Amino acid sequence: MTENMANRLKEARIKINANLQQFAQIVNISPNTITKYERGERQPSYEYLQLLAKKFNINLHWLITGEEVHPKEIDIDLTKVKGITIKF
Repeated sequence: MTENMANRLKEARIKINANLQQFAQIVNISPNTITKYERGERQPSYEYLQLLAKKFNINLHWLITGEEVHPKEIDIDLTKVKGITIKF
């Protein structure tokens, strides 16, 4: 695991205002294991990362890569969408 991922794991915990003990209880993992994740001494499973992403509304891609994900801009011609009337 990269050091940056370890930092993001800690940042995610801090953003939800949970200390190590509280966080460990919420995700059902020992505080010692979480400490090892946050120090980069141990790599969390993909399942654990998915749990964090889902439970705390954290972007999984950001958690793993550090890259911000922005939805693609949607370009829709509303005049061609069935059932929608556009008045000008």
